[in-house]
Amino acid sequence: LGTEKAIIACSGGVDSTTCAKLTHLAIGENLVCVFIDTGFMRLYEPEEVIKTFSAPPLKLPIKLVVARDRFMDALRGLDDAEEKRKSFRETFYRVLSEAAREEACRYLVQGTIAPDVIETKGGIKTQHNVLEQIGIDPVKEYGFDVVEPIALLVKPQVRQVAHFLEIPSVIAKRQPF
Repeated sequence: LGTEKAIIACSGGVDSTTCAKLTHLAIGENLVCVFIDTGFMRLYEPEEVIKTFSAPPLKLPIKLVVARDRFMDALRGLDDAEEKRKSFRETFYRVLSEAAREEACRYLVQGTIAPDVIETKGGIKTQHNVLEQIGIDPVKEYGFDVVEPIALLVKPQVRQVAHFLEIPSVIAKRQPF
């Protein structure tokens, strides 16, 4: 990434947190961490993620982006689960694209892991963080290049990296929402 700025959407899960910690070690303050409040998280999740990221041992600067209404509007009237996933993905990247432009970020770092790609490409279900692998050009569509530092790993391997990076076990051992 050189001296370029990058943005990462952090959900508070092990994949995005591990990527945030790795990238912060690599580029320091040129990383912008955001938590997008979609309205689809656990109760008090935005507050807890912001608190955990800001405190030791992570000490990662993170900004809250509230977009609940946009996600609700995007999903209103959709019945099919696959349509909902695709609409969620589009809304997610539009919100993230706006945040990236505000912060002058040329890159998006993602916590995409191997099963995300396998499930999406295999037609099992669309994962919201899979773009280039299915023919979506993120530069053209959203204005940023994508960097996926752990894309070849599976969840147990990501948890090992998180442990090595001293990411709190509340995140490293957490089950998906």
